[in-house]
Amino acid sequence: MIRHNIKEDNSDIEHNRNECLFPSIANKVIDNIKLTTDDIIKYHSTFNIEQMLQRKLNSDGLIFCNSGSECIIKQIIECLSENNKQWIIPHPTFELTDFYCRHYKCKIERPLYVYNNHFSIDLEHILNAHQKILYIVSPHNPTGVTLSLEEIDNLCKKYKYVILDQAYMLPDEPIHNLNHKNLILIRSFSKMGLITGLRFGFGMCFDNKLFLKFNQIRPMYLNSLTLKFIEYIVLNNITYKIKNKIDDEIIKFEYNIKDSIVSRAGNFVLFNNTIDTYNDRQLKQYNFNNKLFYRLTIYETDENKLC
Repeated sequence: MIRHNIKEDNSDIEHNRNECLFPSIANKVIDNIKLTTDDIIKYHSTFNIEQMLQRKLNSDGLIFCNSGSECIIKQIIECLSENNKQWIIPHPTFELTDFYCRHYKCKIERPLYVYNNHFSIDLEHILNAHQKILYIVSPHNPTGVTLSLEEIDNLCKKYKYVILDQAYMLPDEPIHNLNHKNLILIRSFSKMGLITGLRFGFGMCFDNKLFLKFNQIRPMYLNSLTLKFIEYIVLNNITYKIKNKIDDEIIKFEYNIKDSIVSRAGNFVLFNNTIDTYNDRQLKQYNFNNKLFYRLTIYETDENKLC
């Protein structure tokens, strides 16, 4: 089974990655990071970072960290697939979730997001849902569909486990009224957290037995430079500064083609006009119900303008 093609890295922006590209903010963070010799020559536990995130998220959930949310997803699938082979993964989705489920010999049902004046996903007709695991992205890329607390609650009552991938939320945004024992949250610092290249993601669950199982296959240590950046970003509310920049630019963007905007979430907007470039930048194209949509990632250019 081929995971994906490895391409030679270059400085060109690949818009399908939805990276968090804000060099002006990143440069200020770099200037304020104080590295010590111990940061380089010693191992560093993630315990303090996990405690800090728990406080910032205002949650009693149990946090486990890894090198990016991709590794968290693999960690969860590896643990749960041993005794749970039936998975529901609405499409389109993060492609590696599907890959890892197939790698661990899981059977996958793939309900589709559809567009009928608005985007939706129908999960009401899944048979024997109480025996199955649901992996779902919210906010969803590219449709922007975001589950309400009531919808999450209903899904947790229906499915054996619900894995809620929140990569397009602020990674340190507080969690409200989510504590179901069969719920697993995933967050990332790649989309809205600035440090895409340093690779950091975390999961959160609300069941101690489940947490201990995930912990059995976690890495012993993570990159100490990454942990240093996470600490600074969270303590100084850097993700909210990124969100404010994105919001300001999207207001301008909506003014230009407001009649074409279908949805927005995280660091992207989706629209349905007939062009496939915006300010000479290639857009990611999607087809829903034989109708074309275009996703634009919001990021900072060399001219210190968002585009």
